[in-house]
Amino acid sequence: MNNMKKTIMAVILLSAPAFASAVAAITPSSVTDLRSLMQLITGYFQYAIYLIISFAVLMFVWNVFKYFIYGSDDPAAKKEAGLYVMYSLIGFFVILSIWGLVFILTNTFKLQNTPPTIPFGNFNQTTPPDDNEDEDWI
Repeated sequence: MNNMKKTIMAVILLSAPAFASAVAAITPSSVTDLRSLMQLITGYFQYAIYLIISFAVLMFVWNVFKYFIYGSDDPAAKKEAGLYVMYSLIGFFVILSIWGLVFILTNTFKLQNTPPTIPFGNFNQTTPPDDNEDEDWI
């Protein structure tokens, strides 16, 4: 158990510079409207997904190490590590399947991968238009 704590601490310390530079790119002080808020939230989710996938790969490698090297003497530890390897392979398959499904749907329906220019109407217009102008204001 103590070795696992040391391993987790080492991973956190080694990955800290990457997360520090990632957070510097998207700061809450840059939020000025709804679009920038959504970009901030999306950016945080993207980094969280990277973190989760990195952790899954790390756990897979650790359990392969436990299966072949560390737990080769103890059959119970070897069985437990084998189960975790199987679960991580299933998880990788699910992640890749979802990414593939999104790719297929994006290309099938010719969806754009860029945000719309005006997502929910024109928020910059604060006064109602004149009677002879269009009625598309918020």
